[in-house]
Amino acid sequence: MAQKAYIGLNDDHQWTLYYGDGSEDERYVLAVGSPFVAGKDIRNAMDQMQQWASENGYELDAPLYSKSELTLQDVIEPELFDDIYGASGV
Repeated sequence: MAQKAYIGLNDDHQWTLYYGDGSEDERYVLAVGSPFVAGKDIRNAMDQMQQWASENGYELDAPLYSKSELTLQDVIEPELFDDIYGASGV
């Protein structure tokens, strides 16, 4: 049976593969991928993380809640965020 892993952003805003299902008190890094870039690059980054996980015996799972203090507004340029979500952020 494959071990569980999940994808998130680390403190440097890079896609990161973490061990477990997100219920652990600490985060254990398995692999670090490319930096977060809004747009089409997200799909490529996810594909790379999924491929690494599969090749190394891990099954991706989604944590029940966010393991990060980061929000979309933190990683997307303010002008782009406002264009997408409006100035109110909704």
